[in-house]
Amino acid sequence: MHALGRGDGPTACGLLCKPAATSLATRQVAADCPAAVTSLSRPLNAEQRDSIAAAELTDEHVTPRTKNPLIPVNLPANPFDFMQFLVTERNGEWRIVRLD
Repeated sequence: MHALGRGDGPTACGLLCKPAATSLATRQVAADCPAAVTSLSRPLNAEQRDSIAAAELTDEHVTPRTKNPLIPVNLPANPFDFMQFLVTERNGEWRIVRLD
């Protein structure tokens, strides 16, 4: 969320699995994931950027599932209207698989 708010496409897209990055680009009608991040962050005002920068996710936001490798992370209110990220661990790194 912080990278999205800053318009930092390389960082934000680096946290996404390829299908999620492609989906974001398609959703934003952008050439690629970094361009989609720019498109999302461009209309934000300073107050919205500050709010995103201050947002913290805690264990209360995570709904662990024991048999499903996809873990839902419920997001606080945000200007992107994302309600949840589905994350998974691959090769010791956490990646966002889907943005809802």
